[in-house]
Amino acid sequence: MLPNLRQLQAFVLICRLGSLTRAAEQMCLTQAAVSVLVKQCEEALGIALFDRGSRTLQPTTAARALLDLAERALRDVETLGITAQQLRDCVQGQLRVGVTSAVACTLLPHVIKAFRAAYPGVRVFIHDLPPDQLILPVLREEVDFSIGTPDAEVDDLDQRLVFRDYMSVVFCAGSPLENLQTVCWADIQKHETVTVRRGSRIRSLIERALVQNGLDFAPSYEVSFLTTALSLTAEGVAVSILPSYLVSSFQYPNLRARRLVEPEVSRDLYVLSMKGRTLTPAANQFINLLMDTVSGSQT
Repeated sequence: MLPNLRQLQAFVLICRLGSLTRAAEQMCLTQAAVSVLVKQCEEALGIALFDRGSRTLQPTTAARALLDLAERALRDVETLGITAQQLRDCVQGQLRVGVTSAVACTLLPHVIKAFRAAYPGVRVFIHDLPPDQLILPVLREEVDFSIGTPDAEVDDLDQRLVFRDYMSVVFCAGSPLENLQTVCWADIQKHETVTVRRGSRIRSLIERALVQNGLDFAPSYEVSFLTTALSLTAEGVAVSILPSYLVSSFQYPNLRARRLVEPEVSRDLYVLSMKGRTLTPAANQFINLLMDTVSGSQT
């Protein structure tokens, strides 16, 4: 049996203050209650801590040997409480975030800036990942969560929808496409087009939807990086076929986007985390800022 914290506190205070009365005052207890705590502490340790006179309590040799250990235990508990509060209030801690390259160069910088301003004591580690490697780091607990579009649902993961975006045609301001609210896939056949290569998540979504609707899509240019496609479009080389959120997130003020229809091709962005695991307060605050950023960009 071990003494509890209140019993240790009574023992330490009597030793340091040299008075049962003063110890009782500091603990906001009666002298009788503190005396009981000391007796319980002695019983728990199986050793006498004080020699009792008519009006005094004198620490025994054993008490003096145990005093530093008792004080250290109380300090450790106090430190535990302070650290827990700091983690709860996001005053300190660390956060590991997995992101695809598209998220890393669009939404993430805005969220990081806001998060660092609000919680400067939390260290953020960014793991930028290929789209097909979003899931494994979460399952291995190498990241707290990942942000992106998974290839499939996984039983062990929670998938929280951040937003639903749609494939769009991206073009320079002044294009005839700017006069349209939506654009059919058939309407872009007469334009030079650029999109990502086969094997990417975006390309797979496009081809699957078009095949189901009996349509074909043969882009003029295929690239590996979204930034390359947007740069080509910004120079007027070709229109891009990409998710629309990329236009507002990249620094291309001359670019516009219109949703492609017949068919619509959606691309959902998720936060992926381990099912049954509690995220840290810092992780929850980061996700809240991500949701706020997305809501702001869509208004």
